[in-house]
Amino acid sequence: GACRAEAKKSLGTRTTPDPTDLLLRVAKGEVGDHTPVWLMRQAGRYMREFRAYSERYPFRQRSETPSMATELSLQCWRQYGMDGVIVFSDILTPLPAMGIEFDVIR
Repeated sequence: GACRAEAKKSLGTRTTPDPTDLLLRVAKGEVGDHTPVWLMRQAGRYMREFRAYSERYPFRQRSETPSMATELSLQCWRQYGMDGVIVFSDILTPLPAMGIEFDVIR
């Protein structure tokens, strides 16, 4: 209900894909009308909006804050309308939970 409507509003003109969208159908072995396209979050590094986050917030904050990771994950999707999104995160994100601290230094 209200949560879904709010989530849709926060995505701008795009809505959450239907569970039968192209990427999921092709992943299940069904035939699609084209090859699905998706980009890793690094593809957003050239985008002004992505760089603004990078300049304002440290990497760990961006990858460990769900609202920021969601926003960074959806920027390319909103602009280019790919068939899927790879969630903004990092392979190192689980390390603090294992007692291993780290920092990403520019």
